[in-house]
Amino acid sequence: PGSTTLELRRADDSTQQTQLSTVTSATFSSCIPWRRFRSYRGALHYSGNYWCATTAGPVEYESRLELANLIELDFAPQTSWVLAQPFLMAGVDGGRMRRHIPDYLVKLAGGGYRVIDVKPAVMLNHPKVHESLTWSRRVVEAAGWEYSILSEPDPRRHANIRLGECGRIIRAI
Repeated sequence: PGSTTLELRRADDSTQQTQLSTVTSATFSSCIPWRRFRSYRGALHYSGNYWCATTAGPVEYESRLELANLIELDFAPQTSWVLAQPFLMAGVDGGRMRRHIPDYLVKLAGGGYRVIDVKPAVMLNHPKVHESLTWSRRVVEAAGWEYSILSEPDPRRHANIRLGECGRIIRAI
C-alpha cells in the first residue's frame, strides 16, 4: 500500500501523480473527476449531474445506482464534501499491477476521508470484482482512510429521502 500512487486531474485538465501516503486535504482542492462523464443516445449507462446541497454544486454520477447512493450521501450528516471519481489509484498487488478509479471520495465532518465504490450487490461475489475491491480496501485503510462499498440502498429509506429532497426543492422555490 505504501507504493500506491494516485493520479489526480486538475481543473485546468493537467494531471498530478502523488503517493497515497503523502496526500493531504489540500491535494483535492482543485480536482475534477478523473474520467469525463458522457451521455449519448443509446448509452448503456445513465450519467448525469446531481445538484448536491452538501457541496452547493453539481456532482457527477455514471449510473442510477450511483445517483441513489449520491443522494443518500448528500443527506448524511457526516458528509461535508463529495468528489466523483476522485483519482486513479495504481499499485502492485501480489505481483500484479492494479489500477482502479473509486466512485466517490467523501470528506467527513470530523475531517477524515472515506473512499466509496458503488457496485450492484449481485456483482460483489464475482471473483475479479471481489479481488479488486479487496485490494482497494486494503490500500485505503492502510492510509488511514475509511472505505465503503455501497450497493442498492434500502428502498423505504431511499423513498423517504427522495420525498425530503422534493420538499427541499419546493421550499427553495
